[in-house]
Amino acid sequence: TWYGSGSPQALINGDTNVVIKGKEGVTFTGMIAGASFTEHKANSTVTGSTNINISGNSEYEGIIVGGTIFNKWVTDFPETSVGAVNMQISGGTFNERIIGGDALLPDGQMKSYVGDVSMTISSGTFNANVMGGSFKGPNGGGNQVIKVGSVNMVISGGSMAAGKTLLGGSWLSGTGNASLGNNGNLAMGDINLTITDGSWQNILGGS
Repeated sequence: TWYGSGSPQALINGDTNVVIKGKEGVTFTGMIAGASFTEHKANSTVTGSTNINISGNSEYEGIIVGGTIFNKWVTDFPETSVGAVNMQISGGTFNERIIGGDALLPDGQMKSYVGDVSMTISSGTFNANVMGGSFKGPNGGGNQVIKVGSVNMVISGGSMAAGKTLLGGSWLSGTGNASLGNNGNLAMGDINLTITDGSWQNILGGS
């Protein structure tokens, strides 16, 4: 966690790896991120890839993010950058969002850059939205730059609760300036979403 009135820099010159081998009866209550957890004016860079592998039958109460979590209000456009994201889920019960890219939770001005995202789901129970790109909001007022490379989602099992959404791209909610296009605040590359089995709701290929 980085916090303060200055502009601290966090650099991971390589890859990150998060491996969770869950089991029934074990609950994870906090947030999980492949990259960093930042606040205020902090900047974060992962030059390589973030790799998250979740298996077993644990329960997860917090969001799971392939990239970085912006947690509190920010100013002066702090930046996060992740070279690529690889996320594999083969079991568990998930009660909060699964986000392939970054999670921009607060109000304020920030820049989020995520490279290509690969997400593979073979099993699990999903009681919240799942998205291949990044997430903005619900308190995300102000101006944000949100860019994600290509997204490749392959789903061969699992189930989603009624009323939830499977989204190939990024999710924007709340207020603020977010427009599509090469010069806009939201930009994405190709999105490929393949489903071969399971029970899924409200499937959207875009953002």
